[in-house]
Amino acid sequence: VRRLPLHQVRSIAKQCGLPHDGLSLEVELEAMLAHFHSLGVIFWLEASHTRELVVLDVQWLLDAMTCLIRNFDLHPMPGDTRAQRAMETEWISLCRSAELHDGLLRYLWANKEFADSKLSLLSTMEHFGLLVSVPGRPV
Repeated sequence: VRRLPLHQVRSIAKQCGLPHDGLSLEVELEAMLAHFHSLGVIFWLEASHTRELVVLDVQWLLDAMTCLIRNFDLHPMPGDTRAQRAMETEWISLCRSAELHDGLLRYLWANKEFADSKLSLLSTMEHFGLLVSVPGRPV
């Protein structure tokens, strides 16, 4: 398992005896996740959409980002050909000017794990300045 949704981590925490007396489950869970993140054991951010994703293997997060940020000529990936054929104009826009259109994600993030975490992944990339939303236009 490379990542878990927060609700599943919450369920595991309950099974393991959290919360301790005097603390709510949310307070103790958030403190635990923040602590494990500070130690580098997991990746978890407390911001809105990013908080719903607990990354146990940071390589998974890097793999997702690499699907979108790379030299497409030097590092082709399996979904590239399908994306190029299905959305030629958007593909050219991505490769030439780094403009990502939402429709390309179904090809570039064909891996179900990435697709299922789309909002959290996009929010994480935006948090780190790797992606910028353009007002009035979908990603």
